[in-house]
Amino acid sequence: MRSMSVNAEVAQVLYEIGELLTIKGDRFRSRAFLMAAQRVGSLTEDVRRVRERGELMEIPGVGKSIA
Repeated sequence: MRSMSVNAEVAQVLYEIGELLTIKGDRFRSRAFLMAAQRVGSLTEDVRRVRERGELMEIPGVGKSIA
């Protein structure tokens, strides 16, 4: 059985935070986390390498508070 990629794991965490914010009623932040989850999940490069270069905020949908 193949384990989840790092990008998929990070995307899953961002998605879960987004869902919790939805339940809490924070629609703006929820939308931001859900969009970031989608973008991180679709990266073709390992998100750890992007972080090592200090380029997380270059990912569309990933702002300062999410990076």
